[in-house]
Amino acid sequence: QHTDKVVSFTAKHNVNCTFGCIYYTSSGHLKICQLPSAINYSSEWLVQKVPLRATARCLAIQPQSSLVVAAVSYKVPPEKKPPPPPPVAEDEQPKPQYDWRQAHELLVFRGPHYEIIDRYAFEVGENALVVRYVSLKERDGTAREMLAVGTAFIGVEDQAVKGNITLLELVRDADGLKHAEEHVQLRHVLSKEIKGAISAV
Repeated sequence: QHTDKVVSFTAKHNVNCTFGCIYYTSSGHLKICQLPSAINYSSEWLVQKVPLRATARCLAIQPQSSLVVAAVSYKVPPEKKPPPPPPVAEDEQPKPQYDWRQAHELLVFRGPHYEIIDRYAFEVGENALVVRYVSLKERDGTAREMLAVGTAFIGVEDQAVKGNITLLELVRDADGLKHAEEHVQLRHVLSKEIKGAISAV
């Protein structure tokens, strides 16, 4: 933990250090820093765009470890190739022969560049509705941080909607180090089917 007070501070910009700053601390240290170049500083709020190549549904952020979990969806073609379309008249519009389905999955990002470090795919037809960091207590009183995901299986009108509550654990290293930033993986803990869509956790 840093206890030094900033005595003086000024901007420092040049071709080798864009969005830079220089400051002097009470302990006699002169420090030169540079803000990330991927962030847009011209707006009122700092903006950084991360290309997903998918539709973002919901987010969960863990500030302590700079981890961001995003539930996304994207269209995928069916596994079987459709039959050739029948001939149509000139004044008719050709009808689609098959529907692309929506696939949902979780993506785990780590700042500051937000590269994908792991992903978790849901079942076919399972839509992710909510993602939340939760802390569950073990029998010995220790807290265990997990991701709780609420999903829904949306079918036809005459079928009741059902959903899953899924718990995933973020595993860091084989040694279980809490502050390690390498080899972060999602591990499935349990899934429980519940009547209705899980839209809040």
